[in-house]
Formats: sequence, C-alpha cells, structure tokens
Amino acid sequence: MYSSMEIHMVPMALELPRNLQAILPYLLLAALGFLLKRKLLSPISDIKGPLVGEHQKHGDFVRIGYNEVSCSHPDSITAILAPSYRKASWYQALAVPDKHHQTPMSECDPKRHRERSSITASSYSLTSLIKSENIVDTCIAEFQQQLKKLAGVDQAIDLGEWLNYISFDVIGELTFSQRLGFVRNGADIDNSISSMRFLMIYQAVMGYMYWLHPFILHSPFSGFFDLRPHAHIFKTVSAAVDKRRENPNVRHDMVSQWIKNIRKWPERMEEREILAVASMTTIAGSETMTGALSNMFYFLLKNPDCMAKLKRELSKAQAAGELSPVVLHEEAKKLPYLQACIKESLRYFAPVPFGLPRVAPKEGVTLGGRYFEAGTILSVNPFVIQRDRRYFGEDAEVFNPERWLRPEAPRYEKYLITFGTGYNGCPGKQFAFAEIGKITASVVRDFDFEFEKVGTDWKHRSNFTIAQSDWPVKVSQAAPVEN
Repeated sequence: MYSSMEIHMVPMALELPRNLQAILPYLLLAALGFLLKRKLLSPISDIKGPLVGEHQKHGDFVRIGYNEVSCSHPDSITAILAPSYRKASWYQALAVPDKHHQTPMSECDPKRHRERSSITASSYSLTSLIKSENIVDTCIAEFQQQLKKLAGVDQAIDLGEWLNYISFDVIGELTFSQRLGFVRNGADIDNSISSMRFLMIYQAVMGYMYWLHPFILHSPFSGFFDLRPHAHIFKTVSAAVDKRRENPNVRHDMVSQWIKNIRKWPERMEEREILAVASMTTIAGSETMTGALSNMFYFLLKNPDCMAKLKRELSKAQAAGELSPVVLHEEAKKLPYLQACIKESLRYFAPVPFGLPRVAPKEGVTLGGRYFEAGTILSVNPFVIQRDRRYFGEDAEVFNPERWLRPEAPRYEKYLITFGTGYNGCPGKQFAFAEIGKITASVVRDFDFEFEKVGTDWKHRSNFTIAQSDWPVKVSQAAPVEN
C-alpha cells in the first residue's frame, strides 16, 4: 500500500493529466472500499485467514480468498472431495490452448468430466501399463546406462534433472509410442522442460484470473512467454496424434486407445481434444512423477538409515534371484519397505501442493457444525491433511516410512490424498506407484548416491507442481550382489 508521501508523488512521477490527478484520490478510496467489502462483507468473513493459511493456528477452517476456505476437518475428504461437486473455475486455466481443447482435468462440470473420463480412464489402468512394461523397461535401461557413465566421472550431477528426463521419456512412450529423447541426449531439448515449468506457473496463477487467459494466449505475450504450442513436446505430441489418426494399425498406446474410444462414443469428447489430453498427460504426468521421484531420493538421502534399510531389502531380493535387470512391477510390489518409502514420500511432500477446490452446491454444505452457503469454494490441501497429527500420529511432520508397516497403517490410506479422491481423483495413481517403484528399485539397487556437500538442503517452490532444485549429488556404482 502507498504511504501518504508515495501517493503525493505518483502524479508528479508519472505526470498524470490534471483530470486524472483530480479523481485519483476517489479511485484509491473506491479500491479501498472494494477491498474492505470483500474482506468484511463476505459470508465467510468471520473465518480467520492470514496471507498464508495456518491450520495449526486457526483450526479446521482457514480463509484463503474472498470466497474460498481451506478445510482440514476430519470429514473434509468425504464431505467435499467424495461427492460430485463442481470443481472451482480455477481448473479452467488447464485448458490449453483455449476452451475448445478440454481435458478431464480442466473440465469443471461433473457430468462432462465423467463423459470425457470414460474415453481416457482405461488407458491409465495398471492392466494397460503391464501391456507396455517392456517398452518402459527400455527407457529405464537407457537411464541406467547413462548413470553408469556419470558414475565414472568424479563430478556431482543434478539428479532432479535426470529424474525429469526419465519421467518425460516414459510418459512419451506410454502416451504416443515415442521417446522424447531427454535421457539419450542428457539435456532439455529445445528448452521444452523449462517452458513446461513456466506453463505450470502460468496456469497456477491464471486460474485466479481466468478472464485474462484468452487475451494472453492469443496475443503477442504468448510468444514472449513461449506459451504457444510450438515447443518440442507439443510438436512431438501433435505429430504422433496425426500419425495415429492416419494409421489404425499402430502399437497399443494411450492415444490409439483414445481415438478408438472417441470413434465409438463421439458424443462424449471431440477428436480435436485428443491433442490437449495427450499434451496434458505428458506434461502434468511427467512433472508429477518427477516431483515424486525427487522427493523419494532426496528424503532417502536426508535419512541415511532409511536408505540403508531399502538397500538391504533390495540386496536380499537380488541375492534370492527375485529381481530382473530392470525391476518389474510385480517384483517391486512384493518389497514392503520400498512400498512404504513410496507412500511416505508422497505423504510427506506431495508433488502437487495446491488445494483441491470444490464449489458448494445449491443446498450448501455443513462441515464440523459450520454451514457454508451455495457457491462457497471449499478446498482440501494434501499438504495440510498429510501433515496433520490427528491422521498420521504425533510424528506426522517426520519422514518415517516405518509408519506404513504399523498395524494401524490401513487407516492412514483414507488420508493419503496426494492423487486426490472421488470422481476427480487422478486416474494415473496406480501407474505412478508402479513407475516410482520400478525406477527407484532399479536405480537404488545398482547405484550409490550422496550429497555433494554435507547438510545440503534443497530449494523448492510451488508452481502447479512442486519444483525442486539445488541438491547436487555424486553417483557411483554399487557393489554387485551375487544371486
């Protein structure tokens, strides 16, 4: 806010016209009145809300916007996420390049969401993944070969970048049978990943100013910010989609399955939207998996006892002949401590830190004795829920995979909402668990990692997904384990 001196200096510095100088104080009063109205006359004005929501300080309800409340009440998941309530308009910004290219993620209407999901959901299933596991294994084997080369160089690497490369390549193979080439090149091709990360920031912000969205993406600004769909990933996705439209006898992948489903049920989704769904799957899926894998490796390195225990489990399985050169999903899911580490890394540091906002229906919502009228936006944040001691015990703010091996572990599952829940839960949840398990098991078994500097603490920021940086590590080959 301007001080009185700053207000006095603004007309002089900008040399505003006299008529504007005359009305400037009234404009400032109007703006102040508008802000006070939003602050004091909202139906949720009694709910406390600092600039940064603090549930530990203010309880189950924290006001985070004019008409939005972050909820951590024990019934929040079943009362807000489980029902088929309309998603908040924030999701609209995920339709790129425009509103005519919707995806299940960007669609706010529950009915239309279900229709679109009926076209795409089956391709994210574990059954579909198993059909393509041999292709995924070639991606991971290429990653292992690159790490072997890097292990021979006495120099720290940016492991987060390499995890980003393998995530994109795996998603590319599964979505449209084309490896994007990041692992092979060991580089961000055409600045595609950095461009996509800016897109994540853009979408996170633009969701709250959606009226600006068409003006930016369809203006010179889109070129300036490199938001137009011409980067390496968009080009590759577009070409792959076109190829599958022309040739029905291609390898089984997500795009070919979507085209087949759309031709069977054309009323549920337009064929032009396949490009949007393929792009969003590639970008959001790979960024989410990158965040999850980075969390796994970082927190294992920050907790050497956990890393050592995982290595012992992998060594024992390897010695018993229970692991393939690239660990199979069926092999990985039989390793209890590995599975515990996956769940704990997803719980402790959710790769998508945003709240999951829903709009209260016409009859309103009552939660914890508090009534929220129709139109109120109620959001449930995975970070908040998954660090709550009421749901995960007194050590909820500690990274501890052992919690998932406790007798009471089954009741934790309800509150593990990293991938959402209800009708808008992430369809790729099982795929993510499988890929994180395969990559982690294959790499941790074969290589040793350590921070370049003792006491390393990474930097991270919240875009649409978590972006981690500044945690260089040294890699070396692990001693072979005899079968």
